[in-house]
Amino acid sequence: MGKQENIEHVRYIAECIEAVNEGRMFRNEDGDICTADTDSDVPEDADVLTMLDYFEDVLDIVHYVGGRNDYRGVRLMVACGGPNIYVDSMRGTVELYWWGESATWDISYSAREDITDTFREYFECCY
Repeated sequence: MGKQENIEHVRYIAECIEAVNEGRMFRNEDGDICTADTDSDVPEDADVLTMLDYFEDVLDIVHYVGGRNDYRGVRLMVACGGPNIYVDSMRGTVELYWWGESATWDISYSAREDITDTFREYFECCY
């Protein structure tokens, strides 16, 4: 993958995260994942995805917890082995690493908070 392809890859993932955060990503009646345009409505019978739905196949989770057990964020490995891709809610980024190359794309504060809140609930429930 070239530098531009790496950038496009992280940009696409960031756009998907934003669509989930805005309630625009959904499963249609055939079970396919679709994204409504920002000026379009999600079909009434669609199953809107949550952050937990979107990250259901995450490969690794690193929770950032402070010294007073205050939950600060999460780093999620979403791809591994070529390239490695992480979503980091503390940094607010999607990060890609591949054979000495890297690419980063920012996600909105709202999406960062949505991811952090989702995995805070997961952390408090399961650990």
